[in-house]
Amino acid sequence: MIGRRRNKLISKRKTQGYTQMEAAEKLGCSRAHYASIEVGLKNPGFDLTERIIEVFGIDVRDWR
Repeated sequence: MIGRRRNKLISKRKTQGYTQMEAAEKLGCSRAHYASIEVGLKNPGFDLTERIIEVFGIDVRDWR
């Protein structure tokens, strides 16, 4: 995941007041997997990307 997306994900999570654990639960993945996406070690798959956009209210045009 490029830095811009990573920063947007972290910003949205914090703005909404979620911990990494709470975000992971809302997204249906483990905290470890979510954390690895935030730090850029992994990229989310298509289904998880859709859930991220939906849960955090990210405009898909901003996610490119």
